[in-house]
Amino acid sequence: MPTQTTFCEVDELFRCPVVGVCLSPVEQRCLLKKLGLGPDGLSRYDMHELLVQILGGSSAAPVLRLLKTKYERRAAPLRALPEDDFVRAWLEAFAAGDCRAELWAAATRPLSDVARRTLYGRLHMAMHGLAEEQTRMRAELEAANKKLQRNEHRLVALDAERAALGAEVEKLRKLAGRLESERAAIRRAAARSVRELPQNGAGERVAELERDNARLRDEVAAAEALLLEQESVQSELRARLAELEQRLEQAVAPRDAAAQEILTCDTAHCNEQCPSFDLCRKRVLIVGGIERMETLYRKLVEERGGVLEYHAGHMRGGARQLEKSLQRADVVLCPVNCNSHGACVLVKNLAKKYRKPVHMMPNFSLSAVAGVIGAHAANASSAA
Repeated sequence: MPTQTTFCEVDELFRCPVVGVCLSPVEQRCLLKKLGLGPDGLSRYDMHELLVQILGGSSAAPVLRLLKTKYERRAAPLRALPEDDFVRAWLEAFAAGDCRAELWAAATRPLSDVARRTLYGRLHMAMHGLAEEQTRMRAELEAANKKLQRNEHRLVALDAERAALGAEVEKLRKLAGRLESERAAIRRAAARSVRELPQNGAGERVAELERDNARLRDEVAAAEALLLEQESVQSELRARLAELEQRLEQAVAPRDAAAQEILTCDTAHCNEQCPSFDLCRKRVLIVGGIERMETLYRKLVEERGGVLEYHAGHMRGGARQLEKSLQRADVVLCPVNCNSHGACVLVKNLAKKYRKPVHMMPNFSLSAVAGVIGAHAANASSAA
């Protein structure tokens, strides 16, 4: 059977939810103050507990008037609804998040135990969920506060770092300004130097270069004149050379004729007028001596009308050639200071064998050779 409840009676089951949900903390404090129960020093739970007790006693009139003023206009039509419709409307309002008028109506109208249990169960479990949500929110809030503190510390550090960076940027800005000023000063100095350059060292340098160029032009002109003069001298020298060659040719012709006469000289009728009178075409063999002097030996012999045959005096592989040369010779000259003992002995033996006059000279000098040739020519002349 539904519990019968009049307006002045509030269902005991719903007193606690009505006070906690339908009255704000400020309203609760004001009600207690009106009732002469000073709220100073009371906790919210103490105020809630007092109002729940008052709502069930004889002093409930101020509390009931406030609740009626706030919710009666919406609650009155809800009381007229059948229980099922009322429960459905109450659950819809509860799901929507504002069931204060519906809660006041449920606390002041008759309801079956099933309906009362259904509505109160929803409220009770919602309060548990709210408590859990508050606990979770408090934990999140605490974590957020700690994070906020860390961020505040970090902001302080960042502010300090930003201030330091700002000071460094300002320092760099001043340095950049100073460098720009110096760069501008350098550019102005360079421009001024360029403008002043023709008036200072550059003008003197240009004048000096012009003097050098003039001097070089004079030197080139002098060199060209000297070259022309040298070419003239060379032309004159070439002409004189041609003249000298012609005169030389004319002077050599008689000598060539005399040489031809020497070649055709008849040794049987040779006399003092014969250009080859000293040796008269005799073949002179010189054994040894200095090989590089062969040309000088040859000139000496040929100037005296003879024919030179030269043998270096090497006996190894040359003895046979020496014998052939000695057979052809008319007179043999052998300097002993530059021939080996064996070579000297061989020359003497071959000369004795072929009955050739041999002269063993003390040295290989031209004067020694000339002396032997002169003595041989004199002996030959006296013998004739």
